[in-house]
Amino acid sequence: MSEYKGIKGFQVQTRTSDPVPYAQALTDNPYAGTWGSGGALPQANRSMGVFGTYTSLVAAGGSVPTPSSTEADSYNGTAWSEITELSSAKNESMGFGNSASSGYIVKDTTENWNGSAWTEVNDLNVARGLASAAGTSSASLLAGGESGPGAADLVEQWNGTSWTEIAEINTDRQSGSAMSGTVTAAIVSAGYTGTAETANAETWNGSSWTEGNNINEARRRLGFSGTSVPTALIFGGAPGSPGPTTVSGKTESYDGTSWTEVNDMATARRSVGIGVAGTGTNALAVGGLTPTVTTSTEEWAFTGLDPSTTPAADYADAITGDFYYNSTTGQFKQINTGGAPIGTWASSGTTNSAHYSGAGISGPAGNTSVLIAGLNAAPYPAATEFWNGSSWTEVNDLNTGRYFANNMWGSNSAGAVAGGVAPSLSPANTTRHESWDGSSWTETTDMNNGEGGKSSSTNGPQSSAILAKNANAETWDGSSWTEVAEMNTSRTGHNGAGVSASSALIFLGAPNRDIAEEWNGSSWTEVSDLNNGREYAYGTGTTTDAMAAGGRTSPPVSLKTQTEHWNGSSWTEIADIATGRILAVGGGTSGSAMFATGQTTTNVTISEEFSADDFEIKTVTTS
Repeated sequence: MSEYKGIKGFQVQTRTSDPVPYAQALTDNPYAGTWGSGGALPQANRSMGVFGTYTSLVAAGGSVPTPSSTEADSYNGTAWSEITELSSAKNESMGFGNSASSGYIVKDTTENWNGSAWTEVNDLNVARGLASAAGTSSASLLAGGESGPGAADLVEQWNGTSWTEIAEINTDRQSGSAMSGTVTAAIVSAGYTGTAETANAETWNGSSWTEGNNINEARRRLGFSGTSVPTALIFGGAPGSPGPTTVSGKTESYDGTSWTEVNDMATARRSVGIGVAGTGTNALAVGGLTPTVTTSTEEWAFTGLDPSTTPAADYADAITGDFYYNSTTGQFKQINTGGAPIGTWASSGTTNSAHYSGAGISGPAGNTSVLIAGLNAAPYPAATEFWNGSSWTEVNDLNTGRYFANNMWGSNSAGAVAGGVAPSLSPANTTRHESWDGSSWTETTDMNNGEGGKSSSTNGPQSSAILAKNANAETWDGSSWTEVAEMNTSRTGHNGAGVSASSALIFLGAPNRDIAEEWNGSSWTEVSDLNNGREYAYGTGTTTDAMAAGGRTSPPVSLKTQTEHWNGSSWTEIADIATGRILAVGGGTSGSAMFATGQTTTNVTISEEFSADDFEIKTVTTS
């Protein structure tokens, strides 16, 4: 490691925090985080009003143990305790206030908590429940809700003493919408219009409401948190008319312009506590229906970047090799290569034939040496092509022509392909397995089950693989196939990543799945869902460093460009591909990948390469 005395003569910048490449600032969700278990409520409850912070909170009212409850509980960041009950029972109540010792619970009446007792104060002009609230104990907004004519679009402002009706929202919303912000800058979203769940969102500038960018999943009865517009968080809810199983775990964050899906809740739920229960970066989900009434709470922990607290200058492009002084930590640092796959897709060469639904692998060089085979492109259904980093060349064909030959693994000099759909055979779903020696294909031991689907082990050794379709899975040990434990969720149209028969990741699939499962050599375990459900996407990488790109949702058919990176615990959206398509093939790693051919409205010859600008900051020793 360099010493400071060895870098004298360089101009050393001073920064208040470590820089982030501009590409990363644009690509990464600045409010990424994860859900973890919080303390259990004293008793199961739903639709409580909440106020305070995620570590110091009051929740009151709700529907347990009676349809309208006087129950009141406080949270210290670890455990809950019962406190003095409300003066009057309230169900589907709302809360506001940024302190556990000074807040309000609102339904038919408004009650103030001073840290030791409840006191009734001036009521709303229009009594209602299931509205949304934002602000502090002395300045708050309450929008929408249910209670007779006019409640759904009505907005009232609290000045610390009384309620005043102000400008109405543009879209009627009741049955639990979401709001974040202050009396001068707020955003309200989701809810129920009277006929359907809505994804609509609108912003408040202190005098009027303006419709803005919608959330990704329309729903009602969701939870929310946030004390400013750029740091809003919404979670859970009912994506359809409330029923025994209509619950969502979707979580979305707002950056002041648009909503981004982040990690789902551990337990999907609706009718969580309503009110101010933290910020957009740290929040608490209280109780709810899962679909049964629950005692569980979940804490949202911020792990990403926060432009509201980090100087914008620290998001400027950083040059590899730059030295700087971090005045906050008192350390000299240097920007080095290595780290997360931050990069872009770029157009590459065209294949010799337009085709889709083959298979692809790469050598150690990633996107500079890729083999694709089994392509649906008559009259070459057995076609194999090789990419050398600059052009595609046709090489020796497979012995058995096939498409949906997605089960391919190894390297471009020692690979294998199995299964697929072979029109020349009966049945067409073939068990045939062929190995590649760098110049030609040789038939080897057949699989146990004919597979027209997807697989894993895209970059592992030729002698070790696991393939899966529907729920069936079987492993290859270099000489024989063995059926192993089935996947938890049966599906087709999925893809995978992995390096051996004992280490694999299966993700996505039809219909529009966002799920992922990991194989450890003996069993399948569901891991974190992707941010975007889809089918017939492309995948590559390992169980700790994978990539999923493209695909579609249906019906109606919508081609997708999203690319997501798996770090072993969660999925993060990175740079999109240029052309959305299904059934593309390719190979490589999460930092150096090739994405070729596929189908848009027709079979295509296009290919795209992903190149990462790795980024790592190292501390420089000083003397």
